[in-house]
This record gives sequence, structure tokens and C-alpha cells, in this order.
Amino acid sequence: MDVRAIDHLELYVEDAEETAAHLRDAYGFAEHGRGGPDTGLGFCHTILLRQRDIALLVTSASVRPDGGHPAGAYVQRHGDGVAVIGLAVDDADAAFAEAVERGAVPTVPPMILGEPGSRVTFASVLGFGDVEHRFTSREGAGAPFAPGLIEEVRPAGPARAALFESVDHIAVCLPAGELDAAVR
Repeated sequence: MDVRAIDHLELYVEDAEETAAHLRDAYGFAEHGRGGPDTGLGFCHTILLRQRDIALLVTSASVRPDGGHPAGAYVQRHGDGVAVIGLAVDDADAAFAEAVERGAVPTVPPMILGEPGSRVTFASVLGFGDVEHRFTSREGAGAPFAPGLIEEVRPAGPARAALFESVDHIAVCLPAGELDAAVR
């Protein structure tokens, strides 16, 4: 499996609106879409932000007695933070199968969204701690981010000067003695 780049990051936060507003105002991200129960994303509110080659999903859980979306439990344990690292691969289904064969814990089986020529495939395994690694493969340049789940919008107003170009790495903090297991 060849990981080509970081496709996207998903932050689980207490308040998606507030966090997205901060990222827009302070760092120049622009809103490119939204998702929630009305678009097929259950029990959460998600905002898609972009800046150059960076895509961020900012997600907060809907209030439900049964806990609903995993963002709620994540925020209770850790506070706001990166909960999903989307990894760009040529074949998300094959990357998922290989990772599981090598011992990764599956969290979301391969899911194909969209029409031929602009499909997106997502498949996830547990990475380190409770951070999910989402294998992502995309057909066609300029295809929607997550067809049927995120309703995309054209950014409002003039584009601001972009501060960032891409995400080139992720730093990971692990408890003492857990590095070898995380690497495997």
C-alpha cells in the first residue's frame, strides 16, 4: 500500500460552528460544504473547510441519550482534537484489506460514494489510541469530497490569502512503552 499524501483531517470538537469560524477567521480557511442528518451523516454536524491542498472536516456530535456519533465520546475523553487522519491511497479497499491482514483493527469497512468517474472510497482502521486512519481513494480530479454525505457550497466572499499549502506530517504522542505496538 502506498500512502501518497494526507487527503484530509477530521477534528472532533464540542462546537463545529465555533471551531470552523475560528479556523476561517484566524487561519484563512474557507467553508466548502456541510453535512449532517439531512445529508446522510447520522447524529453529527460536519463542516468541510479547505485551504490550498488542505481539507479539514470539523465535526460535532448531535445530542442524543445513546451517545450517537463517536465525536461525543472522543471530545469527552480528549477535548477537541484530530480524530481521523485521511490517507490518500490508490485503492482504499485494498489498503484496508492489507492493513487488517497485518493486524489493524477495522472500524469502517469500504464505502463507495458517488457515480462512476467521480467516486470516492473510504475505509477505516484504528490507528494509534483512538485515532482512526481513513484510507481514501478518489476517481477523477475535482470530484466532490464525499458525494451524498457532504453538500458542497461555493465559498462566500473573496478568497483570503492562504497561510498554509498542505499538511505534510502528523506528530503522535503515545504513552511510554507503546511505540513499538503503534508502529506495527
